[in-house]
Amino acid sequence: MSMFSWLRNRSTRTGRSGQKPSRSCRPQLEVLEDRCLLSGGVLDPTFGTGGVVDAGVPASSRAFAVATYPQEGTANDGKIVVGGLYFGSGKSLNYQFAVVRYNLDGSLDKSFGGSGEVVGPTSNAGAQDVAVQPDGKVLAAGESKGDFAVVRYNADGSLDRKFGTNGVALTGISSNSYDKIYAIALQTDGKIVAVGGTTPANTSSREVALARFNANGTLDTTFGKGGLALDHIPTAPLEGGGTPGFSLAIDPGRQIVVEAASPTENSHGGYDAMVIRYTSTGALAGYETFDGTALPSLTFTGGLAVQPGDDRIVMVGVTDNLGLPVQGLVRLNSDGTPDGSLVFTNIRDVGDVDVVRLQPDGRIVVGELGNVTFGTGNTFTVARYNSDLSADTTFGTGGVAGVPNFATFALAFADMAFEPDGRIVVTGWSTSVNGHVLLARFLSTVPQITSFSASSNPVSTGSSVTLTASNIIDTTRGASITQVAFYLDSNRDGILEPGTDTLLGFGTQTTPGVWSFTFTVTQASGSYTLFAQAEDSYGVFGDPVALALTVS
Repeated sequence: MSMFSWLRNRSTRTGRSGQKPSRSCRPQLEVLEDRCLLSGGVLDPTFGTGGVVDAGVPASSRAFAVATYPQEGTANDGKIVVGGLYFGSGKSLNYQFAVVRYNLDGSLDKSFGGSGEVVGPTSNAGAQDVAVQPDGKVLAAGESKGDFAVVRYNADGSLDRKFGTNGVALTGISSNSYDKIYAIALQTDGKIVAVGGTTPANTSSREVALARFNANGTLDTTFGKGGLALDHIPTAPLEGGGTPGFSLAIDPGRQIVVEAASPTENSHGGYDAMVIRYTSTGALAGYETFDGTALPSLTFTGGLAVQPGDDRIVMVGVTDNLGLPVQGLVRLNSDGTPDGSLVFTNIRDVGDVDVVRLQPDGRIVVGELGNVTFGTGNTFTVARYNSDLSADTTFGTGGVAGVPNFATFALAFADMAFEPDGRIVVTGWSTSVNGHVLLARFLSTVPQITSFSASSNPVSTGSSVTLTASNIIDTTRGASITQVAFYLDSNRDGILEPGTDTLLGFGTQTTPGVWSFTFTVTQASGSYTLFAQAEDSYGVFGDPVALALTVS
C-alpha cells in the first residue's frame, strides 16, 4: 500500500498535531449556539488500509460494478459485492463472469464460494453489473456467447439453479445478433430490468435493447414484445464502433429511463448522448438526442439518475472551464427537455465513465476518474451536490473528495454504491500494473456537534465559564465519540487552526452525548470566538463549531 500517494482531504486532519482542518464548513458566529450541516468525504479508516483495498489479481481481471447488501440484520448486512471478469488465481484464462464479496472491513468474505470469489458459469464474457436482492441473492449481468445473460447466486455463492436454466437466464435479441447487458435495476416486485446494446447480424449498427425478467429468470411477456423492447430508433450516438456508456434508472412513477452515451467524438469535439424513456410496460415514451446543439456546453459520459418528487433527470458529463474539461451536471424535465440547470465542479474530468447516485436525502453523488488539482496524477474522485445541483461544500473540499491513487499507474474508474448507513464505496482497476482491483470507501458524514453553549455570556475577566458541546452525531458504524477539544480563535480569522489557535483543553463527558469543559477567563474585554471539535474512536475529526463569547 505504500505505492499510494494520498490526496489531501479531511482524513489528514488532526486537531492535536497542528495540521489544519478542512475549511469546507466555515463556522457561523452566533451567540450561544452554532449549527453546521453534517459533512463527509473522509476515507473510512475501518476499511482496508486507510480506507482503500488493493486486491492484486491477474492482469486480465477487471472490476466493472459494485453493490452492497441492504441493512437487514443478517450476517451479510452491508457487505460489498464486486462484479467483473476473471478474478482470483488458478482459474482458466478464458474470460468469465466473476463476483467477489468483501466483509465490512474490506477483507475477502470466505463464506462466499469458499474463498470470497466465484467465477463462471458463463464464458467469453464478464459481469458488467451486479445487484443484491432483498433476500441476499446476488445478480450478475452481461453477455454470454453473444446473448443477454443474467446469473443469480445464492447468498453463499452457489448458483441458484431455480433461476433461469441452472442459474443462468439467457436471451438473444434477434437472430445471430451480438447482445450485451450493461446495466440492470431491480423493481420492487422482484422483476429485473436490463439495458444493453444489440448489433444485428451483418451490420455495424448498434441499437439500444431493453429486457425484463421475472423473479425466476424467465422473460416477462407483459413487457414490450415477449419481454423485449427494441424500437429501432435512430441511434447516431451509438455509431462508430467502441462501447457506449449505458445508464438505467426507474423513477418513482415507474417510468424507465435509459441513457446511451457515444464512445466516439462528434463534429463538435464532444460526445453525444441519447435519453430514452419507456413506460412501465416497455412502450416507448419518447427519446431525445443531445449532440452539442441543444446543450452545447456539455458532452456526456453515461451517468444519470431520476430525482424523486418531480422525476427530473440528472445527467453528468464534461464541460469546458478555461480550456480544461471539468465535470458538469445538467438536469432535464421528466419529458426529456432541458430545465436550464447546468453546473460544474473543479474536477478535471479525464475518464470515460461517470456514475450518478442519489442519497435518500436527495443529494446527488457523482463518481469518476478525475484530477482535483489540475496537476498530474489522476485518481478516483467523488463529488456531492445538493438536490438543486449546487455543490455540497460540507463534503470533502468544496464538495469534492479524492481517493489515493497509484502515482505511476493508469487507472479505470468503474462504479459506485452506498452502504446502508450512507458510506460511499467506489471501485475500479489499474490498467497498467497486473490488474490491481481497487476499492475505497468514504464516510458520508463525520462527527458533528450540533449544540455548543456557554454557562454565561457575557462574562467578566477572572470569572469561571463552563463550555458544553452536546447533541453530538456520529453515524459511522461502530464509532463513538472519544474526545471533544475546545479552542480560542487566537488570530481572529474565524477558522480553526489547531497549530495556531489556543487549545483551552479537552472536555469531560458528563452524560451520554454531552461534553463539558470549565476554564477561567483571562482575556481582556472584547469579543472572542471559541471552537469545539469532536473526535471519534477511529481518529476522525468533525467540523468545528463556533461560539461568540463576549468579555466585559
